[in-house]
Amino acid sequence: MIIYIIVFYLFFLLSVFHEHNFIKLNIKNLKIFKTFIILFLTFYIGLRDEVGGDWGTYKENYFDDKIGLSFYQFIDYYLFSKDLLFQLLNYISALIYPSYYLVNLFSSFIFSIALVYFCFNLSRPFLGLLISSSYLITVVAMGYHRQALAIAFFMIGLVKLQNYKIFSYYFLILVSFLFHYTSIILVVFGFFSQKKINIIFIIFVIIISITLAYFIIGVDIFSSLIRHYIKNQYSSSGALPRILMCLIPSLIYLLFYKYFKNIYKNNKMMVCFAFSSVFLFLILAIYNNSSAFVDRLAIYLIPFQILFYDKFIDVFENKKKSSLVIFYTIILAYLFVLIVWAFFGKHYLWWFPYKNIIFN
Repeated sequence: MIIYIIVFYLFFLLSVFHEHNFIKLNIKNLKIFKTFIILFLTFYIGLRDEVGGDWGTYKENYFDDKIGLSFYQFIDYYLFSKDLLFQLLNYISALIYPSYYLVNLFSSFIFSIALVYFCFNLSRPFLGLLISSSYLITVVAMGYHRQALAIAFFMIGLVKLQNYKIFSYYFLILVSFLFHYTSIILVVFGFFSQKKINIIFIIFVIIISITLAYFIIGVDIFSSLIRHYIKNQYSSSGALPRILMCLIPSLIYLLFYKYFKNIYKNNKMMVCFAFSSVFLFLILAIYNNSSAFVDRLAIYLIPFQILFYDKFIDVFENKKKSSLVIFYTIILAYLFVLIVWAFFGKHYLWWFPYKNIIFN
């Protein structure tokens, strides 16, 4: 537990120093902080030793069968498989050095670059990293390898989408989809985040998405996923708290929209995020058997929390004491999230104790 608190505390100090203007992010300092955080997260996440719930599953199902495989065999077996880019990442790692630690190192490097890129496009980058550390880094990046990589490219895409770069966003979602098939749902954010909705373009994207889903996911796999996550009542005990973490900022945003409409770059994107959170909550409330399904989709809404709280503090900028109260309340809330997960999470034992190959 102590190592996760230390990492959280590191980002807490950076957040506080930046909020109180003890840290100035000029061009020189910016490069130093970005480089340090990328390297730190890469080694912290990527060199962990058997930490994370899906460690053994990923090694057995994605890495072990790539050892000794020729390129032509890889193309023959995996070209039209789901999660193609993750299969390729495992294959390249096995070619370079047949150790699963290399897959983790490459994955964490990609994730860390994307997270730093996303957070340093915020006005409070260290607060974004702090929010990420309580769940996105600790649980997702250390447990759900494929979805962590999908979210990584989604976060880069959100930076583009904030600036209405729709084609760049869809390209990054395609990359995201090739790491984890569930990210195909993220095309929806592009539909409603444009300055002007183009029906013909939306239809074109839907057709392409369905075609990709058909050839890469396949009807049989899709049917098995429906049975696994919904019909068989596959549940996730963490679904409700995680969707509530998204629902609270969503309701604040929607109910007090007039205070936020001028402080976000792309309000259409934020509205889409907010309604998605409400929609997932309603699905969970009406059909509780879908909790695992909702839980996996709710992970994609974590960046919304970061985007929202980054600017939420600015609503109170004319009252300095109020803005600081909100700032520290956000920090305490995510510390609480980390502690609750550590003590009451269903699979938390897979994360304890934290081990790193450098120190073993």
